[in-house]
Amino acid sequence: MIEEAAIRRYAGENRVDIAVARQEVILTILLNRIFLHPHLRDAVALKGGTALRKLIFGSTGRFSEDMDFATLGDDNDSIQTELIALLVNDEAAEMDGVRVLEFDFEQSMQGTVQAICEFRSERGEGHFELDITGGDGRRPLFTTIWQRPLHQTYFRQLGFDPAPIRRVETVEMIAEKVVSIHRRFENGNPKDIWDLWKWIQLPTAQVDVDLVRRLWPVRLWLDGQRWRGPGWFNRVEEFGFDWGRLRAMMPQGRIDGRVIVNELRNRFSAWIDRDEHGLLMDAGVGRLRATAMKQLESVREAIAH
Repeated sequence: MIEEAAIRRYAGENRVDIAVARQEVILTILLNRIFLHPHLRDAVALKGGTALRKLIFGSTGRFSEDMDFATLGDDNDSIQTELIALLVNDEAAEMDGVRVLEFDFEQSMQGTVQAICEFRSERGEGHFELDITGGDGRRPLFTTIWQRPLHQTYFRQLGFDPAPIRRVETVEMIAEKVVSIHRRFENGNPKDIWDLWKWIQLPTAQVDVDLVRRLWPVRLWLDGQRWRGPGWFNRVEEFGFDWGRLRAMMPQGRIDGRVIVNELRNRFSAWIDRDEHGLLMDAGVGRLRATAMKQLESVREAIAH
């Protein structure tokens, strides 16, 4: 297993606590376990903050505290069970040096499993959050993508080359971020806000932002959430977030919440409430299925081209 000195050196390079660096390494090892598995590699796709850091933002992305997956097959329950079984498998732990113990578990009526998992290794202990989304209406909307993790300096010390990871399409992950901000911006966690801001700095975002604009009402509608109404994004205020919580997860620790929120407001407010097909008004009601599917197909065709 990777030496403690390598993890400490990585923490020093990024000016983060050793526990944050250790968790980064442990998640890489566990993702390698999952995507080398002969069945699960084709049954789940990574999404969310960890996918963005490891596959889109790289070393400039925020460190992550969790692993979010979407199941791809029809038998959602068995895939979720198999994934958890692999994580807690003692033989797998003997192979890669990370033992996982599930100690808090919940399954929602919508088919999502959420768990807090404790890990133990020769390099220390910690915990991470696990979220496995699946079932009707929660499978990825677009073709998933195979990609190798973006290079990190500790890769040379792992003793293996990290396997390619199957991930959700970037536009879909960003649309989900907008929906997450809409749903829970009062909870004080700024990670979704920061991810959205980080994404708009990428050159590819200049092209894809229109696809996000068209997709986010569909995602809100599919999730069955009520729309907050016109101007909701303008009510997102920087003082409502615990930026200190995020700063601990940032390479070099630098962050300015006021700049982030103001820039997002300038970039998104002009179109965030645009309800061209009535899907925002219908969100949570569910009458306009044909309209939602037509809008989704238009985005799918744009991505394909």
